[in-house]
Amino acid sequence: MSRLHFRLLVSTALLLVLSQQAGAQNTDTLLATAGVPRYPVGIVKPFLFVVYVQGVRITAKVTNLPAKQPNESDSAASQRKAAAVIKVLNDSITAAKADGRLPATQQLATMTKQPAMVPNVDKDGKPLPGPAMVANRWANFGVVTLVGTTGVGAPGGLYKDPTGEGNGTAIIRKGGTPSGVKASMGGAGAGTGLSTGVDPLGASSFVSFGVFDPRGLDAGCQPDFPPASPLCPGEFIATLFPSAGSTDSQILSGLASLFNSLYTSFGYTATYDPFTDLLSLDKPIGNYETLFTQNTDSGLELDPVVEIVTPEPVSVVLVVTGLLVIGLARRHRLDAKLRHSQACP
Repeated sequence: MSRLHFRLLVSTALLLVLSQQAGAQNTDTLLATAGVPRYPVGIVKPFLFVVYVQGVRITAKVTNLPAKQPNESDSAASQRKAAAVIKVLNDSITAAKADGRLPATQQLATMTKQPAMVPNVDKDGKPLPGPAMVANRWANFGVVTLVGTTGVGAPGGLYKDPTGEGNGTAIIRKGGTPSGVKASMGGAGAGTGLSTGVDPLGASSFVSFGVFDPRGLDAGCQPDFPPASPLCPGEFIATLFPSAGSTDSQILSGLASLFNSLYTSFGYTATYDPFTDLLSLDKPIGNYETLFTQNTDSGLELDPVVEIVTPEPVSVVLVVTGLLVIGLARRHRLDAKLRHSQACP
């Protein structure tokens, strides 16, 4: 059976939600919450990402984005980054409309903001004791919104974000099923990458991997950067502090072992595949569950990967099966006639 692969490669910085538009087919709205830039972005290390709009590949590059300023709030830094992303996105979309690759009706990206309050729920969406709504940890963070998105990212590590922020990657398929969504973190090859043990500012680096429910991220929980204990309700995140000289495979296999030791009893396990250089959750993530990845090591390039595997519609499978049965029956009748003619003198 063939499979439709919908691949999302989203680097550290964006809480990504692809929500299905009412009445549209295979077209989603990108809702990407920009995180707080820890390190600056420049020409040498730009912020690169790829978005597919109505099937057309749009490449955007941010080459000037300062890190969070001393007197700048987290929400203001987030909105500044979202504005920078929207500008380069819209420049590329406008160029694609001008040369005919996109229709003139394609909307440009806009910015909204995270709400002040979020539901007080656990990882399964069940209410927790206390008030129904709690303060949102990401209140007023900038959200990049783009209608007509058909894909995010591209194979080969083309999507890179050197700002060192925590990243959440989620797919919400309204009216659909949560099955078939594979969540991973990986690099360019098992033997690639060589950790330095420090981030671009000289502090100890860390690499994190796990899953959480953004609806329960209230302002009273511990910060995510790096994730600390106790975590928020519904957060299952493992963090390694690499020493110098570790490869992708050593980091990702170590994260798999740590994650499994912490969260197997909660029903979450992960496996590292050295052939694909991917650390993956063993069970599909459901609606509202979000993959969390973060890498601050200056010698490693590890990106989140979310892949939706959708089987062919049942009706198509039944048609193919029916044609096969008809063909076999016809072959059986022809064989029977041949045997009968050979038996008669």
